[in-house]
Amino acid sequence: MGHYHAARLSEEELSFHRPHDVVEIDLNGERLVYSRTTQEQTALPGFATASDADLEASLVQWLERECRAPDIPQAEMMPWIAALITDLLTERGLDIRTLIDWQHQVAARIRWKLGSIREEARRRAYQMALLDDEAAPTHDTRQIVRFDAETYATVPTQPTGAFRFRRHLLGADRAPLIDGDANGEEFQCAWALDSLDEVEVWSRNVARHPLSFFLPRVGHRFYPDFIARLTDGRLFVVEYKGEHLVGAPEAREKDTIGRIWARTTGNVFLMVRKMAHGIDMTGQLRAAVGRRE
Repeated sequence: MGHYHAARLSEEELSFHRPHDVVEIDLNGERLVYSRTTQEQTALPGFATASDADLEASLVQWLERECRAPDIPQAEMMPWIAALITDLLTERGLDIRTLIDWQHQVAARIRWKLGSIREEARRRAYQMALLDDEAAPTHDTRQIVRFDAETYATVPTQPTGAFRFRRHLLGADRAPLIDGDANGEEFQCAWALDSLDEVEVWSRNVARHPLSFFLPRVGHRFYPDFIARLTDGRLFVVEYKGEHLVGAPEAREKDTIGRIWARTTGNVFLMVRKMAHGIDMTGQLRAAVGRRE
């Protein structure tokens, strides 16, 4: 059985000091000093105009490519690096643009960290693993999910009251349990999803159900709230987050993992908020399905 390892670089393992136009990076006792005037330009496209969330996803993808190793599956490496970057941004308080400025040094430190984990696994004679057994993927998350009503035949459902869904997998008047009542924000997200002409069929994605869709995280599985099949055949995965949770480390990590999954599979992922930049839930959903990665 594998022993999974925390996805983080401590202050002792990687620290940044930025006096004016010089950045001093301490790589576990090996102090390197870089001048901004001599540092090469970032390799990430769209740096000047991209949102922080898109930059975070791009950085994680770039780091995964730079740090690939034959003994670590990509399905484990990607969420592990996503969790590590989220930790640097939230717990360490670093800025995403600082990390991108020094992405090559961050990559070098991640490779060092993986080497340390590998050596510890060898010394203790256990299998190296970045994710625990529960979180590790057991199926190819690139596959299109089967929308079969029998999948949730034994799952508790709730009536929808006076409302009638038009596109729900289990029919017009029942759905697997959704947080809150019919006036709650998560229910409103479901109604908004159901209203889209681009949606062929959708369902509540029941957490921890053996046939539900999930994306791997360090120490956990991420079960997004809703999953839909669009009329053009793409999968549309939707996670709702209340305003008080949007900036939380877990939400940021899930958003990054979902964005990367969408980019690499050609499907669609969206973390929906009640209101984002003046756009309501329906508008956010409609914009997402109209956008091609």
